[in-house]
Amino acid sequence: MPAQVTNYQCPGCTGPLHFVGASGKLECEYCGASYDVAEIEALYAEKEEKAAAAQQAAEEKAAEKKETSDGGDWDTSGFSDDWGEEGAHMKAYSCPSCGAELLCDESTAATSCPYCGNPTVVPGQFAGQLKPDFIIPFKYSKEDAVKALKEHCAGKIFLPKSFTNENHIQKIQGIYVPFWMFDGEAEGDAHYQATRSRTYTSGDYEITETRHFDVYRAGRVTFEKVPVDASSKMPDDHMDSIDPFVLN
Repeated sequence: MPAQVTNYQCPGCTGPLHFVGASGKLECEYCGASYDVAEIEALYAEKEEKAAAAQQAAEEKAAEKKETSDGGDWDTSGFSDDWGEEGAHMKAYSCPSCGAELLCDESTAATSCPYCGNPTVVPGQFAGQLKPDFIIPFKYSKEDAVKALKEHCAGKIFLPKSFTNENHIQKIQGIYVPFWMFDGEAEGDAHYQATRSRTYTSGDYEITETRHFDVYRAGRVTFEKVPVDASSKMPDDHMDSIDPFVLN
């Protein structure tokens, strides 16, 4: 059974709320209001509880109906629920707007329904261990990305028409890539014998002078916020182009 996701609506004007990475908040593009995710989740807590109760009641009713069925239902015993290794990291959600099933990566926090287009938020993905300590906003807006893609495709006559179709280009989405940030320190010391020699001539003599030193050196260095790619899906060369970055 798909889990439930939420289409958060603005408490002020009931418009859909979109998660904006630059601010880390849910924002309404109609009235301009912005809200903390935790604040909106609290407002919707009661609504989600009622939806869960209704879903459970519907499942119980469906189970009772199945028990009393005359056998006319389709036989799905031969169907496989195993989607392979890739499917093990996917989750199914039910769009609260149109009821369509959404298949997303298990780390997905905010997306949009491909059928009705409504923005959806996965409850709980912005809290606990999944909540990032830092979020770096996008350097370019969606409009900049669309413009850059159009310029890149211009003049490429062998590109399929569907590739440059306006409907597809407007579906460009930003992707947040996780990085682990490590702090550390290293220290060491060295103790060794050293010599320094020089040769010079004095009269009829060639003299070699050697000086001996007892050398001791010690040092300590610290590292802060060393980024390490935490994504197993993004290509390494893409990650290399992102790093290094600067945290404010």
